[in-house]
Amino acid sequence: MIQSKMNTKTKEVLLQDIQSLKADLDSHNANLPLAVLTLLSYTADEVNKYLDKNMTNYVTVNRTAYKILLALADRDGGMIQTELSSGLFRSRYTITRVIDALEKRGLVRRKADKIDRRAKKVLLTQKGIAVLKNSIDGRIEVGEVGIECLNHDEQKTLRTLLKKLRLHLVSLNKSKNKIKIE
Repeated sequence: MIQSKMNTKTKEVLLQDIQSLKADLDSHNANLPLAVLTLLSYTADEVNKYLDKNMTNYVTVNRTAYKILLALADRDGGMIQTELSSGLFRSRYTITRVIDALEKRGLVRRKADKIDRRAKKVLLTQKGIAVLKNSIDGRIEVGEVGIECLNHDEQKTLRTLLKKLRLHLVSLNKSKNKIKIE
């Protein structure tokens, strides 16, 4: 009987703690910057799912490999591996593993950097260029369908705002300082 009462009392305290926590979370969710970043994070998850689901019809590599190919094309066909790692916000291990797979498929090749012989430069091959060229129409179609709920002006505004926010967050992420709660 005593055990039963303690369990009931413990449950009541736990329920009160949960209710208190919910109130705290609700007040934090009312904070506009937090709400925006949280929604953006959830939206990014959905964008990634959408791209994973739909880009496989047009691209023969995974999203990280595709980003590497795009980054190489953007940099006139070549980049040092560590630049890829920092530019794509992926670990050096992940970048190395993906580049190994791309190299095995003949989509990229590595060579020693002219300035720093220890560094490996990753270069697009003709086969890698072909993968990117073959994906252009599909990328456009997936992009158009993915944001067709926004009119042209809304799309331009969203792009401008996302670029601005991304640059700010990149700057914060490069900073050695962490935000401290006082």
